[in-house]
Amino acid sequence: MRSIATAAGVSATTVALALRNAPRISAATKQKVRKIAAAQGYRHDPLIGRLMHHMRTRRGTKEHASVCVLAPPAGAMRFFSARLIAGIRKRAEALGYFLSVVPFHNDNAADRSLSAALRNRGVEGVILLPLEGPPELMSGFDCRDLCVVAATSAQKKPVFHSVVPNHFDNMMLAWENLREGGARRIGLAFSTGHDLRVRHRAAGAAAWQMFFHQTEAVQPLIHGTDDVDRIARWLRAERPKVVVCDHAMGEAVAAVVARGGIGGRPQLVTTNWPSPFAAAGIDQREAEIGAATVDLLTAMIHRGETGVPVNPRVTMINGVWRTR
Repeated sequence: MRSIATAAGVSATTVALALRNAPRISAATKQKVRKIAAAQGYRHDPLIGRLMHHMRTRRGTKEHASVCVLAPPAGAMRFFSARLIAGIRKRAEALGYFLSVVPFHNDNAADRSLSAALRNRGVEGVILLPLEGPPELMSGFDCRDLCVVAATSAQKKPVFHSVVPNHFDNMMLAWENLREGGARRIGLAFSTGHDLRVRHRAAGAAAWQMFFHQTEAVQPLIHGTDDVDRIARWLRAERPKVVVCDHAMGEAVAAVVARGGIGGRPQLVTTNWPSPFAAAGIDQREAEIGAATVDLLTAMIHRGETGVPVNPRVTMINGVWRTR
């Protein structure tokens, strides 16, 4: 690295920052340093990289990268997001990183100023949390000098590396446990927003179970949660003994059931355990998702992997079946 610095006419520190793609180094200097490094046959040593990270950590958080979470406004996903942020914070602090939580609204005004605000905070790594609807970070969000990981399946444009629940396998696990408990008429009730966010993966697993694996076919309800009459008509027409639902739809179904007049009281099962209305459900292990997200993000920071990846990777975390 000293020989690269001599050839480039810069300091060794500048070389190290340029090779890490640090935002404080100009694009021209980065290009110059990388060209000289390639000509001299420079290769990054991961053992030295881990040692330097350990030394920066021991000196305190002022010496190394800050990471932030872009968090949505409080809504139907508030419990999932809160548990996810707690897992992210615990892992980030264990690795010696300073974590900030930045409220994020997916609108043009926030989008244009967001990237500049993050750089002013000294942020190098960003974690995207799920919004209520399928988000698209618009062109104003300049992530060329930022390492970004999404903790959601809904991020459609641009697509980043992501760490998410294994929605398909989680639904398969729920159905299998319900079948083993004797349930045969199992219904699926999802809010439209949730179904879009998980890319229809959970609904796909439920359809497979209903049509190929010894449970009665029940027409699923995928709709808005504010149409209580529609929910009541579905319960009366389909007569499910068990309803598997996301948190938002589960609250709506529980309210309709409590009101009565639907010809029965189906058991409610949630895909976002724990839940006040459900007797059983899938624990998506948000703390594990958060930890895996931080591990991926910090590895990207060490390697200087910024911007939108050419081949986005998805890491899926399996959930666990829980009962009261």
